[in-house]
Formats: sequence, structure tokens, C-alpha cells
Amino acid sequence: MVKGELLELKINKSRIQNNIQELGEIGLSEEGGVNRSLASQADAESRNWLKAYWKKYCEIGTFTDAAANLWGDYPYVDEKNLKPIIIGSHNDSVPEGGKYDGALGVLLATEIFQTLVENHVYLKHPLKLISLTGEEPNPYQISTLGSKAISGVVSKQYLAQFKHIETGESLGEAINRLGGNFEKLEEAQWPKDSFSAFIECHIEQGRRLFDSGDPVAVVKKITGIYRELVIIHGQANHAGTTDVFHRKDALLALSWLNIKLREYLKKINISEPVVGTIGFAEVIPNAANIIPGS
Repeated sequence: MVKGELLELKINKSRIQNNIQELGEIGLSEEGGVNRSLASQADAESRNWLKAYWKKYCEIGTFTDAAANLWGDYPYVDEKNLKPIIIGSHNDSVPEGGKYDGALGVLLATEIFQTLVENHVYLKHPLKLISLTGEEPNPYQISTLGSKAISGVVSKQYLAQFKHIETGESLGEAINRLGGNFEKLEEAQWPKDSFSAFIECHIEQGRRLFDSGDPVAVVKKITGIYRELVIIHGQANHAGTTDVFHRKDALLALSWLNIKLREYLKKINISEPVVGTIGFAEVIPNAANIIPGS
């Protein structure tokens, strides 16, 4: 394509759908959900799939930064000294997640790259493609990892405390396994005002678009998340010999709190809904014949 020439381009919708289905096979469970949590085998395989696809069809080399974010650079650029535009999302998923959340944003960005490359379109700004590391909650107990590293809101010292809740592998070891370099984590940070824009197509609205009849929406604000770990102290005792009048059942108190939380949220009358969830619970001592002590 001649530089400066106007050209009307259309993306290939069937190709996008095929790619969504193909990438969605990685980590697919028998129940139909996708399991690609951070640093799992499926996460690694999906990254390899993306790198191979980008190299073959988008004519771009890939680069893994210190935080294991996966990058690609558009090859036809006029003024490489301008601040780049970044497009993409993430490839990991929550347990039994969907084929679209995260992956859709990466694959739409991939389609944009591929369409531009096929037409040899020269761009004014550098264009970068990204698949972020560990954006979803995961067994390492930290989410939005890749974007946190890029924005510099977390330090290597802070992240060093996180470990896989089952295997005990450190987060640093996981990042290194994925091709990152935990010891040089600060190199993944992008200084303020170092890029022109970050554009991400995401599907995180629940059923709101369906209910409103809208096919797409532009996000003006995002949900603020606050988490608190609460310990309820009761008294562990024998389940067979302790009568109901002398029990201090911590699990019963948790159940009561969960109901009261729901009642409170339903009473709040504001323009935007506030939600709350007790999504994790650990019962101690967690035995069938012992009243929960905490």
C-alpha cells in the first residue's frame, strides 16, 4: 500500500471465530469451561499458540518482558519515534472460564494486526500487540499481575511473598517459567506518558448488554474492588455432646453474615449497583464431628 493512501479495510469475522474456537480448545474441560490459570500448562500452551500464530500470520517477532507479558510489534511504521499504541488483553482464565473473556481482546487485536499486515498498511504510530500475564485471579493469589507490572504499582519485593496455594511454587519461579525475568521485574514498567493509548476490547459486563439490547459499549469507568480477610472466632467442640444452647459455631456466624450482607446490598439505593461476595471460606478444624471453631 502506498503511504498516505486511504483504504477501507474489513476484518475477517469467520477467521476471528475460528481462532476463538481453536484457542478455546486449550484448557477446555469436559464441562465446557476453560481452565488456563496463571503458569498452568494450558497457560503456557496458549502462549505458544499465540506466538506461533503471530509469527506465521502477522509477520511479527514476539518478545516476552520481565513480567512474562507477551508482546508483538507491527512491522510497517512511518515514524517509529512517536509514542506507540498498545492493543490486546490477556490469555489466562479463571477456573471453568469462558472462551471470550480476555482471549477475545487478544484475538481481536491479532485480527487487526493480521488485516493491516495483509494489506501492507503503513501506520504513523508504532503499534504493539500484548497478551498480559495473570490478569485473572489465580492460585498464586494475585490478579492483574501483568498490568500491575507495566504500571509499576507493585515491586519485586512485594511480589516475592506470593506462592501457589497448592504446590508452593513462588510467583517469581512461575514468571521465569513463562519466559519472564523476575529479578529484572522493574524493566517491565512503562514510564508515565510513554505510550499514546492502551485499547482493550473486553467482555466483563455480565448480561448488561443483553438486557439493554446494545451490541457493544464504551467503558467510562470500571468496578473498584475492595477485599478483606475476616476471621470469625467461635469455639471448637464435640458435635455429638455439645447441645445447641452452648455452641459457638463460627460457620453459623459466617452464614448469618453472608445473609446480612445480601440484605444490606439490596437496601442500598444508588445509581450504580454495589455488589458483595463471600467467595472464599476456610473452616477450622474442618472435621465432620467437630463444631467449627473459626
